[in-house]
Order: sequence, then C-alpha cells, then structure tokens
Amino acid sequence: MKERKIQYTVEITFEDRMRVEIYIKKNKVVDFVVQQESLIRDKWNAIIRYNYAHGKPHKDIVSPDGITKKEWIEISDLSKIIEMAKQDITKNWQKFRDAYEEKLK
Repeated sequence: MKERKIQYTVEITFEDRMRVEIYIKKNKVVDFVVQQESLIRDKWNAIIRYNYAHGKPHKDIVSPDGITKKEWIEISDLSKIIEMAKQDITKNWQKFRDAYEEKLK
C-alpha cells in the first residue's frame, strides 16, 4: 500500500502559521511534522517543530542561529503527539515567538 500525505497550514496571525504534514501508511501515522513558522525580518522562520526525525518523536526549539534544542517525547502513539503539538502551538505561539525574537537582540 502506498504512503499517503496530508498537508495543510493553519494561519494563526498574518505573521504566524502552523504547518502540518502527516504521512500515513496502512491507516497508521508513520511520520509527521507540526511546525510553527513566524514572519520575522521579512523571512519565514521555523520557531518550534515537532517531528519524528531520527526515529524518535521530539520537539525542536529553534534558535535564530539555526541551533536546535531537542526535547524527546516518550509517547509511542504518533497521532497523540500530533494533537499535543497542535494544541501546544495554538496555545503558546506568542510565547514561542517572543523567546525566538529575544534571541535576536
């Protein structure tokens, strides 16, 4: 069976969005990305990213210099992590953006 990709973007503000990509095979999530992106200094920047890279789910906190801090997630159900990630970004997007912008100073 082929892998299926679901992709969409949720506009939070005119300068903040959440990009979601979910990969499904045999009705099971096999990979995903949920990422907050913010328009800062005329460029879209990744601020927070949840994904399944490196074979383990985690949250990346991205700095303006490109360095990421990883927080590993000890949940095996990727569908639950996706929902958790969407809720976290929806609730805390301003806090995440402020922390990123503070590092630009």
